[in-house]
Amino acid sequence: MVEKRRITMKDVAESVGFSISTVSLALRGDSRISDSVREKVRQEAKRLGYRVNLSGALLSQSRPKIIGVVANFDQELHSANIKAMAALAPDTGFRLIAENASLYGNPLVALERLTQFGIETIIAVDPPANFSIRGISPTVVIAQGTDLPGVNLVTSDSRQATEELAAHLKNLGHGCVVYMDGPNGISSDSRRSIVESAMKKVGTRVTTWPAGNTLESGFEATQNLLARIWLESANWSGEFHSRHGVLGDITAIICYNDQCAQGAYIALLKAGISVPRDVSLAGFDNSQIGSGKAFGLTSVDKNPCEVAKTAFEIACRWQQGKLQEPVRESRPSRLVIRSSTDSANYLNRN
Repeated sequence: MVEKRRITMKDVAESVGFSISTVSLALRGDSRISDSVREKVRQEAKRLGYRVNLSGALLSQSRPKIIGVVANFDQELHSANIKAMAALAPDTGFRLIAENASLYGNPLVALERLTQFGIETIIAVDPPANFSIRGISPTVVIAQGTDLPGVNLVTSDSRQATEELAAHLKNLGHGCVVYMDGPNGISSDSRRSIVESAMKKVGTRVTTWPAGNTLESGFEATQNLLARIWLESANWSGEFHSRHGVLGDITAIICYNDQCAQGAYIALLKAGISVPRDVSLAGFDNSQIGSGKAFGLTSVDKNPCEVAKTAFEIACRWQQGKLQEPVRESRPSRLVIRSSTDSANYLNRN
């Protein structure tokens, strides 16, 4: 069987009647080539079956138009950021290469792997502290803060939306809530502070409970909470449920993110506790799964599309030399109310 010859850039150039250099620039989306020429070249390359040799393109450019992303793909919010950036890339002439930090014991491996491709401009989504290796740091960080000097930062300002959540729960009669905390890190510290401040502002008592940012961590943390509450209730005099709700004075739980809230939801249901009749439940991120009918979570939407768009645009401008100093940008969040929050349980008794 005769192997079919690979279509080259020279074939495309001869077919459209342009020089090889013009075709190369057009396929890279270079702004020096008009939109009409770029489109004509792309269409002809597609018709001929031409495939870009990415490794060759990397070797031939001193600063390839590639933006790297380091994120944890198992986090819904991180995946939403990547999808939003991937949708933007084709119109900018930049390519997007993402590394899954959760695949490695040390997330810095993901950062180093991108640099091995010659990628200089990298966006890190909620990286851990000291996310730098051998003097290499991300160019843009998407998080609630960063300890890295000289990097661009894009945040989602959830203070207003969290205050709206606190007021929403207060209006439903909730005077005592538990906050399921996230993993150690700058974003967790920021969110905990914002939640505690918002609850204090409306006069709601809040207890912070160690959890995490996954379904499993939310499930385990809620089981531990139930065990603690019910162990303490066994030592109280009188009928527990006649004086308290199923969680004592606690009538609502707020989780670090929706995945943690999903785990909490399942743990509550397995314990025979109804959401929201017995306990109201809320999260952060307004994830696709959490917003569905299965959970119907009240959640703070972190505006991932706008955050990702801002981060990607900053990364492109930085690589093009259009930014001389690091910038700080913030995008607003919003509260989305669903069926997982309702009146405090003592108001629901017949």
